[in-house]
Amino acid sequence: MDGDGVWAMIVDPDMAGLLILADPRLPVGGHTQSGGFEPAVLGGCGLADLPDYVEVRLRTVSAVDLGTAVAAYAALGAPSDGLADVHAHWAARTPSHVQRQASESAGSGMLRLLRRLFPHHVATALVSELPTAPRPITYAALGRALGASPREVGAALLHDDVQAVTSAALKLLPADPVDAVGWALATRGTRAELLSAALACPGRPDGIPARSAPQLEMWAHNHDRTNRRLFRA
Repeated sequence: MDGDGVWAMIVDPDMAGLLILADPRLPVGGHTQSGGFEPAVLGGCGLADLPDYVEVRLRTVSAVDLGTAVAAYAALGAPSDGLADVHAHWAARTPSHVQRQASESAGSGMLRLLRRLFPHHVATALVSELPTAPRPITYAALGRALGASPREVGAALLHDDVQAVTSAALKLLPADPVDAVGWALATRGTRAELLSAALACPGRPDGIPARSAPQLEMWAHNHDRTNRRLFRA
């Protein structure tokens, strides 16, 4: 049996979109992003604070991105200019220009992938018309192009957010990689809760949560002004 045959036996075809979205090889700049944990460490956080940090980030920054991705997914399937509205709502809910730029930097890598692999897909064209391509919107567009469901897109995005923080922690502070797996697994309940809430109001940009974490924003701005750092954000 060839490799494709073995893969088909192991992986449910319906999971293919989710697995591709969660692939760390996607050019989204993940290796340059710490999910804001590097500036948090510079601000005094340690490994003992990481579970609380991830929880706060999930319920603020990640919740906004998740709601944006689900709304963008719906807009990409509607014959209207709804994607521009989603973009405007995302920008309004991301008041920190440093955090917006970090998202747009990661999104530009995703848009590059869309243009290369799906040059004629309507999602690629619609995202290309936006003034910028933030990560949650390009994430939704890639999900559309791959045939992934809104739930798969949201689950992969939250997984990506958690892994960005826990992976960066291993580079920033002495830690056991097994602990990083435990930190990620401990977020399953929060991720399930956030995903259910986001899927309850698809297609409504005004349903995107408006949540912020001022301390995280302050750390991000301080981090943007230093030239001694491992991660861009």
